[in-house]
Amino acid sequence: MPYIEETIVAGRVIEINKYYSTRYKKKSMRGKNINKTKLSQEEVNDRQAEKILRGKINTNFGFGDAHIVCGYKEHLRPKSIEEMKLNLKYFLKELRKIYRRVKKELKYISVLEVGKKGALHIHMVINIPEGVSTREVYGAWIYGRVHVHPLDDSGNYTKLANYLVKQSKNYIRLQETEGKLQKRRWNCSRNLAEPKVDKRIIKKKDRFNKVESIPRKYKGKYHVDKEYTREGIHEKTGYEYFSYMLVRDERRERWHHMNHMSKKEYSPGQDTKCRNTRS
Repeated sequence: MPYIEETIVAGRVIEINKYYSTRYKKKSMRGKNINKTKLSQEEVNDRQAEKILRGKINTNFGFGDAHIVCGYKEHLRPKSIEEMKLNLKYFLKELRKIYRRVKKELKYISVLEVGKKGALHIHMVINIPEGVSTREVYGAWIYGRVHVHPLDDSGNYTKLANYLVKQSKNYIRLQETEGKLQKRRWNCSRNLAEPKVDKRIIKKKDRFNKVESIPRKYKGKYHVDKEYTREGIHEKTGYEYFSYMLVRDERRERWHHMNHMSKKEYSPGQDTKCRNTRS
């Protein structure tokens, strides 16, 4: 039975998903229902949201950027979600002023959190370019404390995306109770790049191999991040799926580049020439 191989390139991460399509139906290929846990619609939506959000974060942010959490002083807490949105709007306005001074463009993703007891927070992933200090970011938020969590150099921010989706759940439920049609989990700047998605229909094979293989053009540059290998039965189609992630080894590339440059700069002939000049 032909299957679809989806490749998503997001920054230093390549996500490879293999799954069967209902367009190529074949009863024998359906997964067994034994020990199969059916996901709720909420879980299905969460998983899809995580996939989109991690693609955006991995594509647009990296080492040196930050996940920030904006809190409130007790006497400055907003009385409504709409008021919190106005606070965020003012914060973004002040940040853009700071970035323009150094001729840089602000990139961000924002998530509104409503705590179990009603506490309100704003989560953001922002770029912090050269010339912009965290102290300036603190100063732009006038309503309380700002907690800054710098992004590591892994390039894979899947856990951060999962965390942000979880933080958005109560906010989504609140929108649903208020009868709002547009239930956005996050907002983002318009200047964000989208991950590159390529889908191929593989017709030559009856089944896909559940092997974390690295394509030839990526060998030596990427490694498999085994923590994110997944397999199971798709809740909509009833067919098997298999997915895994490759992460580019930036440290190794940097080491090879520096090693190559040092060999290129060093010339034994130049040393001989210097010794001859001295004699």
